[in-house]
Amino acid sequence: MDKLIAFNDQLAGAPIGVLIFFMCIGLGYAIKSSHRIPNNIIPTCVIVLAIALFMLGAPGQDAGVPMRVWLVRNFCIGTVIGFAAWMSHKFILKRIEKKFGLFVTEDDDETTAPLSEPKNQTTPNTDPKP
Repeated sequence: MDKLIAFNDQLAGAPIGVLIFFMCIGLGYAIKSSHRIPNNIIPTCVIVLAIALFMLGAPGQDAGVPMRVWLVRNFCIGTVIGFAAWMSHKFILKRIEKKFGLFVTEDDDETTAPLSEPKNQTTPNTDPKP
């Protein structure tokens, strides 16, 4: 129990960016397991969540910084955090998933929306007539 309390104290002292990073990773897995949103939309959801959470939980504005500069700064930092969460999943966590067989489906590598099936097309007759 003491280890759990010590871990909670360390987590409470972590910077807001680190907490948002892990929240974005968790949200991405939650969306992926729900199967309601296509896989190619999940990175956008993660980046938008990171932007919103960092803009809400960012450190207070300094006295000499104009509001627009502070908002743009928070927007950019949120974008970087969301992008880092997405890239860490894409290049690190996905390899771990494949190694252990977690969340592996046939459409994991799909990055675009599925195309519709082609309609029946007749092929030209290539047989020579005698």
